[in-house]
Amino acid sequence: MSKAAMVIAFFAMGSFIATLACQDEGPVPGKSKVQIQEKEQEQEKKKRILVPADDDKSEERIDFMRIKMQSSQLILEGLTVKDFDLVNKGIKQVKAMTKSGKWVSIDNEFYRELEKDFEMATEKLEASAKTGNIDATFYRYFQLTANCIDCHKHIREAEYEF
Repeated sequence: MSKAAMVIAFFAMGSFIATLACQDEGPVPGKSKVQIQEKEQEQEKKKRILVPADDDKSEERIDFMRIKMQSSQLILEGLTVKDFDLVNKGIKQVKAMTKSGKWVSIDNEFYRELEKDFEMATEKLEASAKTGNIDATFYRYFQLTANCIDCHKHIREAEYEF
């Protein structure tokens, strides 16, 4: 994929995401009643987990997420300068963090699916980085980042408190 095509695809995707973000919560053209009902059922199934903001682990969770963000930034930096050693270092850190006992896990079916998607996106990113193909690796990094955003969006919408 040429750089120009990649830029056009990136902006088109951003425009698509912005359009979705501006839609109201009512029925969406093109979605079946079954899809709408499934979404409503999923929202009913969500569990609320309350953890006081001043609990002993809140600062630890904040620090953990900052380190995760720094690992993600290593991947981005490596992609920017086409340094696959940096990309792989960031991927290795992210993978280690997902296996850590500090990784927040929520007893919710939809959240568990997001966790699986994240792990799969990380594996695909790692495989892509091994090829040395910058375009494919960037695409996989974009997917991983989208997964992070989806998960954090879910947590906010489900009103989990940490």
